[in-house]
Amino acid sequence: HMSAKSQWFAHYLAQKPGYEDFFISVDPQTDLSAVTRPRALPLLTPFTLDDGSVRHLWTTFSDDQIDLNFASPEVLIAMVDVLLHYLMEGARYIRLDAVGFMWKIPGTSCIHLEQTHRLIQLFRAITDAVAPGTVIITETNVPHKDNVSYFGDGKNEAKMVYQFSLPPLVLHAVHRQDVRALCQWASSLELPSKQTTWFNFLASHDGIGLN
Repeated sequence: HMSAKSQWFAHYLAQKPGYEDFFISVDPQTDLSAVTRPRALPLLTPFTLDDGSVRHLWTTFSDDQIDLNFASPEVLIAMVDVLLHYLMEGARYIRLDAVGFMWKIPGTSCIHLEQTHRLIQLFRAITDAVAPGTVIITETNVPHKDNVSYFGDGKNEAKMVYQFSLPPLVLHAVHRQDVRALCQWASSLELPSKQTTWFNFLASHDGIGLN
């Protein structure tokens, strides 16, 4: 997603050539009941284009965070350019925020879709070719089984995934003064390859998830 105050979004509102499909316009009558919702806010937000027309755009998280349309070749090329820019500037860790929601197909959950994994594989292939050793970290605040799917086969997607199960289990251990559940979970962890590892943390700007 991208800020509603961004230059790209301003270009979209003006329908400048090349930006016509940068964001996802949906008929508000479309049945989107199957879409996984991380927020209680509206999924679609109306915006008025410079020509006076109104479009309802996909806003997974808020009306200031407009979802990019990765089905548009122009968007994909632009985002690859952003990735290459950071790699050329020397970035060695690339965080893919809320990456599970990248691809949208009305009638599906719009999370963890195969196209999303394909995009991560593309980003991984680019970083491996341009800046070997770069670490891609996926941030997917979802149950463990879905979270670790972003390792791919252990060699083709993320090198690190956020360890979202750790913060609530640590909190549980402190609250109960009992580490058995934490230790049982930790002993069950498995990595798909030696090229992968966990991004351990105890809290984030989203707080501590209890899902």
